[in-house]
Amino acid sequence: MTDPTFLEELTALINKHNLENGSNTPDYILADYLNHCLAIFDSTVKERSRWYGENPKNLPPIAPPIEPCLWTVDDEGTWSTECGNAFQFEVDGPHENNARFCQYCGHPIDAVHANH
Repeated sequence: MTDPTFLEELTALINKHNLENGSNTPDYILADYLNHCLAIFDSTVKERSRWYGENPKNLPPIAPPIEPCLWTVDDEGTWSTECGNAFQFEVDGPHENNARFCQYCGHPIDAVHANH
């Protein structure tokens, strides 16, 4: 688990440099997303080390996988996210638009198309 102070400081740093303006995403959401990216990167590096045969005893345990954010689409093409937001693509859906991570919570997207 990340130290709450780290997230507060990262949020303040993003805000200080107006880095949230490019995506019009609140600074605390960007901070949480970046924190998840760091956790996934750490897990990836550990898994790569195991693949190369490095001694797993010397490696910290791999972080548990991050649960996906379920996206479902309605008849008008609006995608509702499990984290409580909504999004519309110009055409098609998340997979066709190479959207892999939810821009609201940072979790991997699990997209479900409604059956017609």
